[in-house]
Amino acid sequence: GFDNVDIRFQVFSRHNGKVYGLDTATNMIKTESSQKTKLWSVDEGSSMKPQTPILLGEGKVLELIDLETLYLGYLSGATTIHNDIAAVQPQEIENISTRVVAAAQGRPVLALGARHWFPEEDSTFGAAAAKGGAYGASTQAAAKNFLNSTPFGTIPHALENMFAWLFGKANAVWTTALAFNHFFPELETIALVDYNNREIDDAVTTCKVFDKYGKKLAGIRIDTSSSHHMQGVDPSSPPPRGISPKYWNNKGVSISGVMQVRQALDEADCHHVKIYLTSGFSNPEKVLAFSEAATVLATTQAIQSSSPARRGKDPSRFFEFVDGFGAGMMPARIIPYTMDIVGVGMSSTTDQQKLYTHVANLLHLETGTELGTIPPFASTTLTPHKIPLQDSKPYLSHVSKAGRGLWWNPDLKPVSR
Repeated sequence: GFDNVDIRFQVFSRHNGKVYGLDTATNMIKTESSQKTKLWSVDEGSSMKPQTPILLGEGKVLELIDLETLYLGYLSGATTIHNDIAAVQPQEIENISTRVVAAAQGRPVLALGARHWFPEEDSTFGAAAAKGGAYGASTQAAAKNFLNSTPFGTIPHALENMFAWLFGKANAVWTTALAFNHFFPELETIALVDYNNREIDDAVTTCKVFDKYGKKLAGIRIDTSSSHHMQGVDPSSPPPRGISPKYWNNKGVSISGVMQVRQALDEADCHHVKIYLTSGFSNPEKVLAFSEAATVLATTQAIQSSSPARRGKDPSRFFEFVDGFGAGMMPARIIPYTMDIVGVGMSSTTDQQKLYTHVANLLHLETGTELGTIPPFASTTLTPHKIPLQDSKPYLSHVSKAGRGLWWNPDLKPVSR
């Protein structure tokens, strides 16, 4: 149904330096997508600034989305090396994996670093992460090195952007999770709940919607951006004794924020929903802080009422407010890149309405205001967002996860086909 949906995407880094790998990245995108794909980029070797796009593109979502990990890997690897930063070695990956797994204290850790280095090294790096004790990986090339050779993954923000455009941002998290469950019923559904920076509300809502439809939400992933605090976090609140102040109420994924999500889920009778954390967990210190927090929080009054269903038959079992981690397993010196979808649309409003109706009927969604319902098509339509680039699609509406937007760069130039 999304075959004719167009997207606008931007690629940026949070680092200073000179950008390399653009020629490889753009050539790959041109080769693997149709002639209708439009690309704009800065010059190879030019200087870049944090959160300033070095590549922008428009085209069909189904042609472009599978290329993200590949071209980000080329950009990250080439930029790192050509800025006179040492290349990543497999032994480093193994060492990081060993330390992160130890810090996780028995919780599974997935290796999610494919987009941070050259795709040709993915299998080798996967083997190194496996040797270090990681539970699995997110790509086929890396996963074949693990006892469980099936790749692991969760719902991405890119997919939530599609449903935010179709059904409204407020409904993006639960409608995406419901659609994932519909098309992949054999897989556990792990909802990504930081899209709107409403980690508590969207976690509980998604669980309740699944209950309403007679389904079971297996878990949630929290990947909150380091640019803002999780929902409910008080930046001035002191941590309980024994909990790291550094990770208690920091921006991004924080102990305080995750604790409040776990409490809200338990209070809503969603004890079965597990919590997985990503973003910054290649740092063993951060992983250990969250693992140890589970022990400390088990002694606090706020957690004493945690459901016996979470503790199992052993009443002394520590409060598990985190069930697993995802980590890039990469050294901090690399220069990684991020791709964000910042625009979605169709050239025909009639076709968009047909898609809205088709997906709504497929998922048995109802129009209304109660839990698990969606607004009528007219109220979900976003305002088109035209940008000052020749040949840009004017009907694309701006849509992006919380804290992100279209970060303009006047140095972008058309890439010839």
